[in-house]
Amino acid sequence: MNVLKTNSAYSRRLCLDLNRYGIIAPSSMVIVGENIYIAGQYSHKIYSLNKNSHDVEVFFDNLSYPTDICADDESSLWITDRWNHNVKRISLNGDLLLSLGEYGNGPGKFSEPWGIGYYNGFVAVSDRNNHRIQIFDKKGAYIRSFGVQGPEKEYYESDEFKKGFIFEQWIQSSSRFCNTDTYFFKENYKIGSIEYPLNIDICTQGDIIAVDSGNDRIQLFGFEGQLKRSYSKEKKEIPFDLVIDSLFLNENTFLVSSEFCDTVFAMDITGNIVFSIKEEGARLNYLYLTDNEIWVLDSWNSKLYKFVCG
Repeated sequence: MNVLKTNSAYSRRLCLDLNRYGIIAPSSMVIVGENIYIAGQYSHKIYSLNKNSHDVEVFFDNLSYPTDICADDESSLWITDRWNHNVKRISLNGDLLLSLGEYGNGPGKFSEPWGIGYYNGFVAVSDRNNHRIQIFDKKGAYIRSFGVQGPEKEYYESDEFKKGFIFEQWIQSSSRFCNTDTYFFKENYKIGSIEYPLNIDICTQGDIIAVDSGNDRIQLFGFEGQLKRSYSKEKKEIPFDLVIDSLFLNENTFLVSSEFCDTVFAMDITGNIVFSIKEEGARLNYLYLTDNEIWVLDSWNSKLYKFVCG
């Protein structure tokens, strides 16, 4: 994770049309040295794009809908191989170092892993269809998982729910769920903490921020899995629908983007918008950071933008 200034003076310095290089619908990127590694979800490949010459080559294939990519402290790349239901660790020489997981819902297994983040020897993976976050060390050893799926909408609308719970108070609440310690009248039935998680990130304190797509909100967890804070449109904190990505700027500020919005917003942990970056007509969705630079992919139009501070 890079630590950037919370400065609103970011201007566009680069707009690269990835269609020219055969990169369609990019879903994630990471920069290591002079190369930008881009996940092509629908081409099932990872591409290497030189920052200076813009030369492109296929870095790794034999994937099935890769969605996210990150780098560890040894410059290895970690990729969520979504429809193969595993995570791959690859050297910069293109060698497969580790294939982690298989289809299932037990510890270390996945059902469409989506987002991935690395910090200080640990890898966090959003296990989308299992509604949880799983933590591993960089050798692939399972550490823990957390996340609780809530009941379906029909349950909230049922007579059983209305009779057994203070329904009027619930429908006036600012968020559908409160926290993982809130319970229904039904014994041992937890209210969900996350559903269909997408991209995630880890800050230097170990906190994990995750896109909770099933509830269209962002969840902030401690490294042990305790829920610290929710950010939602209902609480008038997130100014758009269909949240797709979030990324820490520093320990107290994070970026958030939407599937269909032309603006990236920076928010502090109290829920206030600090600044925004707008690109008219674009769909700014997938985020990456380097020193004083914010990189944003427009997957719908296959473009890469770089915004520079100062």
